[in-house]
Amino acid sequence: MKLHNRKFTRVTSLLLVTACGGIIGGGSSDAGSDTDGSGEASADAGFTQCRAPDGVAVCGGPNACATPENCFCAHQESPDNLGLCIWDPPSDGETQAVTNHLCYPGTVEGRACIRGATDFYYWLDAPVSTAILLAQNGGADRARYPDMSLWTGDPIADPSTCTLPDGVAGCGGTCGECAQGECVGRSPLHPLGVCWVSSMALCGTATSSHPSSCPDATDSCFTFSVQPEAQADADAAGFCLPKVTCSNLAQAIPGGGRCG
Repeated sequence: MKLHNRKFTRVTSLLLVTACGGIIGGGSSDAGSDTDGSGEASADAGFTQCRAPDGVAVCGGPNACATPENCFCAHQESPDNLGLCIWDPPSDGETQAVTNHLCYPGTVEGRACIRGATDFYYWLDAPVSTAILLAQNGGADRARYPDMSLWTGDPIADPSTCTLPDGVAGCGGTCGECAQGECVGRSPLHPLGVCWVSSMALCGTATSSHPSSCPDATDSCFTFSVQPEAQADADAAGFCLPKVTCSNLAQAIPGGGRCG
């Protein structure tokens, strides 16, 4: 699976510090064999309460997950101090629970978005196994699907159509990968993803948690329609399209979208 390499495009300073002062990231970041490609754990995935078979681990929390040797328990949140295990340095079989890549716009197929506990909350790209572990330790509210919708653990169905209007390419599941760019936004609410390319500027609508207007006034900011309590974050993870294209896409994509 091709992983994305978007940097902190709209963040001027976001320090995610490990015990030795490094930026969180590195190691293998592929969810690998613990998922079936839809973002769901396989039946024989071999998860324990605190660790996934791909080497992702959580620490603390309501189940008092132990902090393994060589692991810094980061991003802990009250009341249970459930955190994410950051290996420093990672060894074979140890995968970082979160990367230093923002989930804007959303994230790629087969990945998840995880809320990072910093002075100012951001959603960070992570293996799906991180979302699964958070959910089974009472932290499902800290995980999102690639369209920024609430994490439910529900499977992602195959798309019923692969066709989108105005030259926008659909992707994911039986619709396949993107010829260019990255497949973003697939979730139980949006079985069909959108091929995002770097020429599509990032944006956040005026009512989002992180507003950022499109640089071209003739564009609109496309975002995925999600649950009301998650919409402000989804509206921060948008990308710019010509206004007519945005409107047509918002109406045509299964699960719906918004233009702002």
